[in-house]
Formats: sequence, structure tokens, C-alpha cells
Amino acid sequence: MTTKKHMNLQLFAEPTPPDGGEPNEPEVIEPTAEPTPEKTFTQPELDTLIKDRLARATKNQPTKDELKAFKAYQDTQKTEAEKAVANQLILDGLTSVANNKLIRAEIKNLDGYDTKLLSRLIDRSTITVDDSGEVSGITEQLASLELEFPMIKKQSASIGGANPPSGNATTKAQTEMDELRKAMGLPPK
Repeated sequence: MTTKKHMNLQLFAEPTPPDGGEPNEPEVIEPTAEPTPEKTFTQPELDTLIKDRLARATKNQPTKDELKAFKAYQDTQKTEAEKAVANQLILDGLTSVANNKLIRAEIKNLDGYDTKLLSRLIDRSTITVDDSGEVSGITEQLASLELEFPMIKKQSASIGGANPPSGNATTKAQTEMDELRKAMGLPPK
């Protein structure tokens, strides 16, 4: 069984007067307008007002010639500063390229190392190149890289074909061959 609850919707409605009539309308108060006299100016009065306003606005302001001279000065200073910045950027770029070439050449000159792998593993931020072109910092990193990556050290490869057997192995093989020849009735070599 469901029960219905009644809501008093009158709480949300406009209040009604106690006599049960229509709700009170708010009173509209009309503002009283006081007549203001309009000002009218003659042309000479307007000219003087504008001239005074312009005088106040341009007070302590540079003249057109002074502005032109200042702008020309700024342009010359700006271009000199921009030229210096551009030249420095070019110089830094060229120095960086030259230093990287010196570092690569130094790594390639290391004997006994896999230079391809070493050039990828080495931390270039700790390598410095002085003004005379001397590279420093590579040998310091080699010891730690050898411990961490032993494969950077080249393994000695044998040159030529198969290694000949040692002296003892040669005589043993020769004696076996001689016995085989003897068993076949051939003279030993």
C-alpha cells in the first residue's frame, strides 16, 4: 500500500494578502527628471578647448625630429647587437662541429677497441677540447666502459687458416700413419 504525500506548493508561490485578494503589485516609482541645460559651444571655443587638450598631451614629449633621431640611433644599436649575436651563434656552431670531428678522430685512433661501439657508448658531455685542439676525457671513460662493456675491447683474431697442430700432435699423427703404411705393406715415409 502506497501513501500519497501532499506538498504545499503555496510556499513557492507569491504571497497573498491576508484579505484573500490579489497579490500586491510592487509600486513603480518614476524618477523625476530635472532638466539640464545643454551646453553649446562656438567654433572658437572648441578650437581653444582642443588646443589646450593637445598642449597638455604633448607636454614633455619629444618633437618629431627628436623621435626620428632616436629611432635611427636605436636601429644602429640594434643591428650591431644583432650582428654580434649572429656572429657568436655562427662561431659556436663552427666550434662545435670542429670539436665533434676532433673527438671522432681521437676515438678512431684508439687501438684495440671497437671504435664504432665505443663512439656510441662514450659520454661526449665529459669530453673537452682545448684551444690547441687537444682532446681530454676519453681515456678516463675507457676504464669504466671496459668494466661495464667488455666487448668494446677487440678480440685478437688469428690471421690465416686453421692453426697447425702442436708438435706432439704432429708426431702422434705421423706414427699412426707409419703404422698404417706398415700394415698395408708400404714403406714408412
